[in-house]
Amino acid sequence: MVIILPVIYENLIEKIGIYVDPNSKVRTAAYAFYGVGFSEEIAKFLILRIFFFKKKFNNEPINAIVYAVMVGMGFASTENIYYIYSSDTPLSTAIVRALTAIPAHAIFGIFMGYFMGLAKFTYSFKRTRLVAIGVVLAMLLHGIYDLILFIDWGNIWLNVLPAPIFLLILMVFSIILIIKAQKRSPFKKRKKWLKKIMASKMPEFQEKLHNLKEDLRRKRAEKKKNTRTKPKKKGKTD
Repeated sequence: MVIILPVIYENLIEKIGIYVDPNSKVRTAAYAFYGVGFSEEIAKFLILRIFFFKKKFNNEPINAIVYAVMVGMGFASTENIYYIYSSDTPLSTAIVRALTAIPAHAIFGIFMGYFMGLAKFTYSFKRTRLVAIGVVLAMLLHGIYDLILFIDWGNIWLNVLPAPIFLLILMVFSIILIIKAQKRSPFKKRKKWLKKIMASKMPEFQEKLHNLKEDLRRKRAEKKKNTRTKPKKKGKTD
């Protein structure tokens, strides 16, 4: 479902002269960013926005990352089936795409999902900006990744190494974003509160609480006793 719109869009822009051209890096870059990166990430965003963003089960920031990665994996799976069946070397194509395209789509989803998670749990006037940052960032990263793959850099190492290195760098940032999203969970404080409740049921705490109560009762009793035994002041006589 999510792949239909990008396929239609990419076919249209190819007809107007934007496609992968070995003789033109500018045209290839335009296709990487305005063709693939733009259309595929917009399609993923629409799925997230329509089916997940306002749902009750989307109740903490990390959930948006999970849903974005899930949509990305669905997209990558469909895309991989197409490329494998249309390839003359399906096995090698499957292995290469398993090591590149699948983690790439997951990483793009993490970046988009992180900012959509922030948008879900912030003031309404900030939501549009945060969502836009997530979508545009995913588009740019996707475009850069495709540009690295599409262009023949004239050297076997430059054609092979940049894409994995780029993904490894993005993976580090993705882990950081996941950790930050987890720390923003509204259930974190509840867990700390629950731990305090559980700790209060421990025998050591109960004994300490009992001693404090006994000390308080003794002090009140002594104060009451002193008040009763204290002589009253005699009034003034004429």
